Amino acid sequence: GQYDKAQSAYTEMAKSGKKDVLTRVRSYIAMTEVFIGQGLFDQAIAMLNKAGRALKTIRTVSIEAKIERANILRLECWVYRIKGKMDISEKKGLQAISIVRKVKSKKEWQFNKELKHTLLVSHVPLAIVYSFLGEYEKAVHLLEEALLIAENIGERRAVSDVYNNLGTIYRTQNKFDQAIDAFAMKLKISQELGDKGGIGIAYCNLGNVYENKGEYDKAIELLNNYLKINEELGSKHGIGIAYTNLAVAYQHSCQYEKAVKSLEAALAMSEEIGDNRLITFALEALGEVYESKLEHKKAAIISQKALAISKKASDKWTIGSSSHRLSIAYIHMGELHKAEKLLNTAKGIFEHIGHKKAISRVNSSFSELRIKQNRLADARDAAHAALNLAKEIDLTSVQIGLLVNLAIIHSKEGSLKSLSKSKKYFDEAVALAEGLRNKKLLADSYYEYGCVFLTLGNRQEKKLAHKNLNEALKIYKEIDLKARVKEIERITKMNLRS
Repeated sequence: GQYDKAQSAYTEMAKSGKKDVLTRVRSYIAMTEVFIGQGLFDQAIAMLNKAGRALKTIRTVSIEAKIERANILRLECWVYRIKGKMDISEKKGLQAISIVRKVKSKKEWQFNKELKHTLLVSHVPLAIVYSFLGEYEKAVHLLEEALLIAENIGERRAVSDVYNNLGTIYRTQNKFDQAIDAFAMKLKISQELGDKGGIGIAYCNLGNVYENKGEYDKAIELLNNYLKINEELGSKHGIGIAYTNLAVAYQHSCQYEKAVKSLEAALAMSEEIGDNRLITFALEALGEVYESKLEHKKAAIISQKALAISKKASDKWTIGSSSHRLSIAYIHMGELHKAEKLLNTAKGIFEHIGHKKAISRVNSSFSELRIKQNRLADARDAAHAALNLAKEIDLTSVQIGLLVNLAIIHSKEGSLKSLSKSKKYFDEAVALAEGLRNKKLLADSYYEYGCVFLTLGNRQEKKLAHKNLNEALKIYKEIDLKARVKEIERITKMNLRS
């Protein structure tokens, strides 16, 4: 995380290579990687353009020059994905692979290990692009090719890195057992190599999978191992990532104060090293924690900061995610016009990128917004569209919220048939939340169930309402969500008086 020192060293390298174009190009490429680490993507593109111009001055194009051209394209693929320009990103990734494959057919291929390594590393950013677009078969195929190359040239560390990327794609698809197997291979090879950093990354990704599975104690143990390794290595960047991931596990296991402390530590570390992307991720996560604690104004202030940093860095993905995070706070604060504007921004970005998970989440928020606006037909359409997509990609947490939204919509329509549908949706939401092992989501489902049926007047419905509110109350007390405990106690007291 000592980016300034790294840039100074590479600047000196560029100066010393004034007469050697390839040395200068390699220093520019290395400087680009530092800019990417800092989240300075416009500067990264400018540096890659500089490297490209320098390469054009070489009269006789050697194998080495082609390798560096492929490296420039590989990094352009990486940066344009982050900037949300997926068509350009894919084009650059395909060009990088094409350059090396053309050389591959020549006799130099069997003797040039660096050439094979360049083809190997060129597969990874393009695979990530396809993963973002939901084209998982293409992504896995590229990584399987990369795995064969890594094994062929005997690069065990590269083999472990490919398994790591495969695990990430399997995790994105909710194929958790396959993800665990891939990350376990990363761990095994890293341990054999004595690669402490690789061991840490494997712990981190295994921890994230177990967090997704709702096995929070195991996740927290693994993520603490990752934190400890980065502290031993003195990697400030790794420490920042560790604290951010730990916070997510703490939040989803309803340990909110621990989540806040972890994110404060992550922010301090990422601000110290000037990593804009990590700062944004930590701020977004902190906003989500405060949203879970029902502290909507705090969530809004923090999300505004995240959005400002994202815009400054021209990071399309985080502009979309920060806009969405801020819109949720505004919905709960009743600032619906602001929320709608932000949701339209987020939806436009994610639809352009083609990221199905993000689109489903944004449509879920649109359905909640339409309920608040009393536009029930639009709310139902948004909820069904988002629910179909969430089912397609197996996004259970979003399905739960959407089922609750549909239950609320049908309860507002007033007919007996609608009421029956409302109960059905609430029961489905509760069943899914129980299976997910997320206490907050389960309590929220019981709470909304209870609140809706408490207002309907029928004695049987009111009895059902009190039963659900009592279930919610038990969980809210267990996770120490005082604001919601007070709210339930207030509305049940008022109802008993009436």
